[in-house]
Amino acid sequence: MMNIFEKYPRSAFLKGLPDDSEFFPLRERIVELFRSIDGLEDSYFEQQLDRDAHARLWEMMLAQILKFEGH
Repeated sequence: MMNIFEKYPRSAFLKGLPDDSEFFPLRERIVELFRSIDGLEDSYFEQQLDRDAHARLWEMMLAQILKFEGH
């Protein structure tokens, strides 16, 4: 599976994220969250990520929780 930065290279939100640092690995965390949805994203994912990143990040966090709980 591609990581989110490879799959959505035109995303303004993703392009605007700061580089990871030892104390703040944000990009790494978003890649990990994206793995949780495992191809379940809809065709508007990239567009909505740029419009409402908080909602899409929450969806990825929720997917990770549900997957961990066996759903």
